[in-house]
Amino acid sequence: MAAPKNDKARKAWLAGLKDGDEVGIQYVVGGDPRIIRIDSVDRGKIRIVHSSFRRTDGGCDCGHYLVPISEELRTKERLMKLRYKIGEAIGLGGYGLTDKQILAIAAILWPEVKT
Repeated sequence: MAAPKNDKARKAWLAGLKDGDEVGIQYVVGGDPRIIRIDSVDRGKIRIVHSSFRRTDGGCDCGHYLVPISEELRTKERLMKLRYKIGEAIGLGGYGLTDKQILAIAAILWPEVKT
């Protein structure tokens, strides 16, 4: 996945971030999508857990980028969490299964959980 374009709208979004805001993390190479809360914002850095992201472009040295949360990102994160949960419950990693199969298995195992 390519790094996000650093246009005026993105720069304005990055400049407006503050402590406690939720953001998405996009990986340029590999990695499951994440939605995470910002720990702190200071002059030039946005700190999340043990990573520091540049305020200028939302990137860090390890190939992660901050992105606004979208419904697509929420869906991808929900599917990722269900894959892990299914892996723990029945011993399947869930990585050979399609998204539809993951949702069907989750609906059977946990009918009370919104899928």
